[in-house]
Amino acid sequence: NFILIELNSEERADKLTTYLKDSNIYIRQVKAYNLPTKVRVSIGTKIENQLFINKLKQFLTEDD
Repeated sequence: NFILIELNSEERADKLTTYLKDSNIYIRQVKAYNLPTKVRVSIGTKIENQLFINKLKQFLTEDD
């Protein structure tokens, strides 16, 4: 019911969390589980998943 995404740095995980939150998309950081460079994304509806994928692609393009 969820996936973990590796972002290779804690800073980048923080940035993605904030970036998505600004679009009312909420993901969970998993620092408490000693996984500071990863984020947890719950599986949603088809529409929610597509919105998330589009925003993730946009973030990765802008962040590179």
